[in-house]
Amino acid sequence: MLFYPPRRTRFYGAMADSQFLDKGRTFQELPGLQIYYVSDKDIWKAFQTVYPVRKYLGDEGLAYDDGSSVTYVNTEVDDGSEIAALMKYFKTADPEDDSQGDLSRRVHYLKCEEGGIEYMCELTEAIEKRGEARGEARGRQAVAFNLASMGMTVDKIAQAVGETAAVVQQWLAGETENG
Repeated sequence: MLFYPPRRTRFYGAMADSQFLDKGRTFQELPGLQIYYVSDKDIWKAFQTVYPVRKYLGDEGLAYDDGSSVTYVNTEVDDGSEIAALMKYFKTADPEDDSQGDLSRRVHYLKCEEGGIEYMCELTEAIEKRGEARGEARGRQAVAFNLASMGMTVDKIAQAVGETAAVVQQWLAGETENG
């Protein structure tokens, strides 16, 4: 598979825009969008930490502002900038490194201090439970599709997977949730 970040950032932008523009709303209602693509490699190989994308209209080089911007940032190049120092910090998130002010203090609290550690444990547990629930739901959906392919009725499938017939019908119609 070819790795091509511009297409990926275009996709990310489209996905974000689609979440904000409900049916019946105008394009002028789209909020500004800033995409920061953070990579552990200098994908552009120009030895910079930050690569802002510039948009121009025509040969005259007129600035083109569609309300969105893309900035590529990498953790590989240390050009001595504040952003490079932040990227270096992100790679380690060392709780003893106090170079990033409030961020460093928060990381230290969450990793080393009573209250912070408990908070992180609770958060991790909640994430695990949500992941388990998603996995179980996807498993029930897979079973529902298999049973439907064998000719079982929606009511029987619902009974077998512990869901309502309406939910099973939605699954089979392709209206699955990513929840």
